[in-house]
Amino acid sequence: MVDALARTVFSIATVVLRSLCFDVYAPLEDKDGSAQPAPTPAVRPAQALPQDCTQTLARSVGSLSTCSVSYSVHQDGRPDAEGYCVLDSDHFFYRYSAPPAPPNNLGITREMAYDGHVFYIGESSDKGTSSVEKLLGDNPRDGAAAARTIDVPYLRAAGFGLPPTVSKWRTPPLDSLVIQYATTGKLTSASADKNKVALRFEIPDPVVAFAKGLDLDLAAKQMGGANLPGVQRMIDKLKKTRSLDPMRRVEMTLVSDKGYCIEHSEDRTSDGGLIQTVDCDDFEYFPQAQLWLPRRCTQRDYARAAQLSNGSSKEPTMTTVIHLVKLSLGRPEGVSFQLAYGPGSVVVERSTASAQNSPDGKIVYRKPADEKELTRAAEEVKGGSPRRILVIVNLIVLLLLGVFYAGRRWLLRSRGK
Repeated sequence: MVDALARTVFSIATVVLRSLCFDVYAPLEDKDGSAQPAPTPAVRPAQALPQDCTQTLARSVGSLSTCSVSYSVHQDGRPDAEGYCVLDSDHFFYRYSAPPAPPNNLGITREMAYDGHVFYIGESSDKGTSSVEKLLGDNPRDGAAAARTIDVPYLRAAGFGLPPTVSKWRTPPLDSLVIQYATTGKLTSASADKNKVALRFEIPDPVVAFAKGLDLDLAAKQMGGANLPGVQRMIDKLKKTRSLDPMRRVEMTLVSDKGYCIEHSEDRTSDGGLIQTVDCDDFEYFPQAQLWLPRRCTQRDYARAAQLSNGSSKEPTMTTVIHLVKLSLGRPEGVSFQLAYGPGSVVVERSTASAQNSPDGKIVYRKPADEKELTRAAEEVKGGSPRRILVIVNLIVLLLLGVFYAGRRWLLRSRGK
């Protein structure tokens, strides 16, 4: 069976760098209406970063450790989409809703949730179709989990990062990109002019790292087999991406008197080819959390992740503006960190021992049409269905009658001889 969900998720996974930006804001609030700054997490050593910068960014990460974020996404020629994210310690929920747009004119909602043990990756359409995939988090040996990317564009544009894939999930999940680059990469230059701090890093290229971390045979199998033309083209691109320079250049301008927020950033290939720029403005201070955030970011893409090997364009191929709608501290009421779609939805189970021990590493099934059908199916499996019991009794009676008459006939023939 072709895994339709994996086909969709994998196509998303090839675009590791996505667009995002934000605008309108609502006041930061806690459940009791009096939000307090979150405790500052332990600061990891960051190579050559000013101590004040490191401590301020770490405090910002702590303030967002339990929060909900709503935003809208605008791209030219497309209806505005909506994003919503909840962070709660090691729990996570994300939803991205895109209204109908050409060429398919199909509205799609993609969701991801983590309940502390199992990841749920779901997709539903306005035509009533839906599917959900279940995987274990923090499982580096799981090839399927390594192919499922995690990306909340608003947070990334504002300078915050999550684990890149399900297989690399960690607790706590949120991090500062500036601190992350300084610890996992190399800070090659730093300078300050009044309230602006300019940084340049060399970091492992996330697209190349993603391609190298994939099991290509498993990926091809999940998408229907390498014999399909589209699948083979995708595999060829991933192989070509693996051969690219594994390092990337990142240039950032931070505003020191606005919580060291990122005002401008550029991602370039090692030889200087422009990949993406992000410009943030309308910075807002949230005194309850001692937190600065941009209300709007404009992202310009010059090379899509899947086509990095083909070089970048001189002009942006896509411009995206994201507007912050609401930011709230604390876990919102009514949020579930599990996904459960209705009757008829497809479930791809990878999180149980029986699924992992199966030949394909998964069990695929469709939920029953309704609750009554599920109950009836369960009863029949247990042998508790009255109708099934009646059928079995009737069969036994017929079998006994058949044996009786056959034996009687044989006995009469024997006497006649």
